[in-house]
Amino acid sequence: MTRVNISSMTWNQFIAGVPQLCIDVENYRNELKTKLGTNANQDVRYIMLGAMKKDYVSALWIIAGVTMISQDEVRINEFATIVDQEVDKERIELVFTDYLRMSVITRVYFLLDHYLASLSKHLTGNDNNTVYKNASAVQKQQSLPASDIDVFSAMGYTRNSFHNNGIHRVRGKQAQTSSFNISGRPYNFKHGNEVALS
Repeated sequence: MTRVNISSMTWNQFIAGVPQLCIDVENYRNELKTKLGTNANQDVRYIMLGAMKKDYVSALWIIAGVTMISQDEVRINEFATIVDQEVDKERIELVFTDYLRMSVITRVYFLLDHYLASLSKHLTGNDNNTVYKNASAVQKQQSLPASDIDVFSAMGYTRNSFHNNGIHRVRGKQAQTSSFNISGRPYNFKHGNEVALS
């Protein structure tokens, strides 16, 4: 089965690929269900992938709603009245897209955090308190390349920037600059700089 590689996509490419991503997720869940039988509902992979699919489908519904609002002058005016601001098609799309993008990143991050904690506890007997520590524990226990945890670090930095109005901040002895190359795409985080989402 061919699976969608989302690590090197822009936001618009990701959204365009969501229908295929949902199909891929459901196919993999069906493979797990066939393999695990009635125990599938207790498998963290099966549960997490179901939750991710619901989030992706929700994102598509939100985009459909935003598209309907932004393409209808009457709805734009109704929306402007509700939010008590002067708005136009571009402003509606910008606000909703930014909100949706941050919501999807946060939700997927939380799901991966839970998944990694469960996996770490199962494989190592420890449930660490950070995604990075859990990813590192799994990576070491399974002898995976160290670069495999870069995606979790990049996601963690991105999500943490939401606490700081989109600015990357480090504490204590953390490196002031962190760079990752994930699927040929650079991700650079520098203390005090804005984290830009493409």
